[in-house]
Amino acid sequence: MSEILDNTDTAPAGEPTTEDTFKAPTTQGDLDRIIQARLAKERAKYSDYDSLKTAAQKLAEIEESNKTELEKAIARAEAAEQKLTDSEFNAMKARVAAKFQLEDEDVELFLTGRDEESLTKQAERLASKKSVEAPTDTHESTRIGFGIDLKNRDSEKVNSSNDELARTIFGV
Repeated sequence: MSEILDNTDTAPAGEPTTEDTFKAPTTQGDLDRIIQARLAKERAKYSDYDSLKTAAQKLAEIEESNKTELEKAIARAEAAEQKLTDSEFNAMKARVAAKFQLEDEDVELFLTGRDEESLTKQAERLASKKSVEAPTDTHESTRIGFGIDLKNRDSEKVNSSNDELARTIFGV
C-alpha cells in the first residue's frame, strides 16, 4: 500500500497530481484492482525475458560447439607437434648410431638419452665396450698373463698344479 502513496507521477501543468487526487481504496475490490494494475505494469517490464533466455541458451550452445571445434584443433596441433618431435629425435638417434657404427638392436636397447649430448656419450661408451670385446686378431691367444705363452711352454709345466703355476708366474 505504500507503493500507492509513493506514486510521484507528474501531471501536465495546471492539473493536480495524483497525490492531490489520491483516494484510499474503500473496498477489497478496489485494492485488488490497484494491485493487479501494478503487477501488470511490472510484468510488462519483463515480457521479453523468455525470448532473451532462449537467445542466451542458443548463444551458449554455439559457444560450446565452437569450443569443441577449438579443442579438436588444439588436439590435432599437439599431435602434429609430438609427431614432429619424435621424428626429429629418431633422426638424431640415427645420426649418432651411424657415427659410431652401432647396430639397430643396440641402439634401441642402450641409447636412451633425450638429447644429442647424452646420446653421444652413451654411443661412445657402447662403441668403446664393443671394441674391447671384439678380438683384434683372428688366431687364438695362448697368453695367460704376465707374459706367459702356453704354446711355448713345456707340456709338463702346463699340466702342473696350481701351486707350481703360481710359482712360475711370480718367479718364486
